[in-house]
Amino acid sequence: MRVVAYGDHGMVPVTGAVDVAAALQTLSCRCPADYVYFLDSTAARFWFFSERARAEVTARLAPLPQGKFVTEADFATYRLPRQDRRHWDACWMLEEGQVVSPDFFHTDAAHPVKGMHGYRPEVPGNQAAWVVGGDVQVSGGAPGARQMVDVATTILNLLELSIPPSFQGAGLVEVR
Repeated sequence: MRVVAYGDHGMVPVTGAVDVAAALQTLSCRCPADYVYFLDSTAARFWFFSERARAEVTARLAPLPQGKFVTEADFATYRLPRQDRRHWDACWMLEEGQVVSPDFFHTDAAHPVKGMHGYRPEVPGNQAAWVVGGDVQVSGGAPGARQMVDVATTILNLLELSIPPSFQGAGLVEVR
């Protein structure tokens, strides 16, 4: 018998909030004529209809210390899809402990969230735990941080199924 338990994220205490919608109201470009946006708890995603809108939004948010825009280097580091407007034209990700408030999930200012997830993977409190037992052996040396893309490969290894060539992850266990 093999047993696996894993979580997809940890939780980070909330230490501050930024009202992105209010910041955007100060711009001369307007939503939805010039751009649209989606406010997650830890990110603001934008789709632009003009370069002027991109420039104004970027100039308004970039100086704020609560977050930073996803950079070209982040695409490789975080395995983000390239040139795919389904996700965003620009994404402003918040720093550890900061949240967008209000966002499109939490609109009740009288009950602010106390913990959040969805920060960059290197944030320690954002990391999850996994436990495995049975006739398996942990691969890759000592316990420690692993990549989330390794979970699917690990599950397929435990089920003794073949790994599709498109999978990027490595198995975390070997069946004995």
